Amino acid sequence: MIKKLVLALSMAAVVGLPLATPSATADSPVREIHGHGKQACPERSLCLYQDRDFNGRHDAPVWVLNGHDVDQLSKYDANDRASSVYYRAPFAWYAYLCEHASCGEGDFKLIHGAASYETLDGLNGDHGTMVNSSEKRVWLTDSISAVRFGSTNR
Repeated sequence: MIKKLVLALSMAAVVGLPLATPSATADSPVREIHGHGKQACPERSLCLYQDRDFNGRHDAPVWVLNGHDVDQLSKYDANDRASSVYYRAPFAWYAYLCEHASCGEGDFKLIHGAASYETLDGLNGDHGTMVNSSEKRVWLTDSISAVRFGSTNR
């Protein structure tokens, strides 16, 4: 049994499949994998990449969010660490990338499904709260602390 597990993990590493960290659970709103490129992001997920350009050509942490609000990315060792994002979901789905925990007052960016940003700097976003905000350029590289989700057709 152990030999089969070792063989399976070795094959996954050779093929380049993303591997979940041991602390990730299937029902966790955030799980960390290692990979690069948009192909590392599972369907119907929002992926936060540690490095610009979807981790470039090297494997690095990717935090996979499953569509449940996350008020504190610090609980998943992902606070203020993302430099690029890909939302692999239908366009009708949307998410707010927030500078502060619980999406409190600060900078934030609304993104729709299928959106991808190689960098999180200089984006058209908002400042304030989700109820009362004004448009501005936002610099969210290494600054995302919370994510809120929604859909126009659920």
